[in-house]
Amino acid sequence: MSFLKLLESGYIDEKPRHITDPNRSVFDVIASSDFQHLSTKEIQDRLRAKNIVVTGCENPTMMFDKPGFRTLTPWNRLISIQGTNLMLNKITLLTSCE
Repeated sequence: MSFLKLLESGYIDEKPRHITDPNRSVFDVIASSDFQHLSTKEIQDRLRAKNIVVTGCENPTMMFDKPGFRTLTPWNRLISIQGTNLMLNKITLLTSCE
C-alpha cells in the first residue's frame, strides 16, 4: 500500500479527518490570533495529544535562503528531534554550512 493510500484510508467521505471529525484528528487546528493567547502550559498540553496547526499567520519577512536560516540557528549546531511515528523513534539532524 502506498503512503498516499494509507493516508486516504483514514478519510471519512473522501475528506481528511481534521475536516470531517476534528475531535478524532491528529491535528489541532487553531487560528493564529487564538494561538498567541495560549500560555506555554496550554500549548504543551495540546501537544501531548495532537500536532498543532496554526492558521492565518502573517507571512514572514525572512527569505528562504542561507542568510534567512542563519537567523534561526547556527548552521553547525546539532539539533535532535525526538518523537514516534511508524518508521523512526528518533531523528537526529546535523546541519552544516555546506
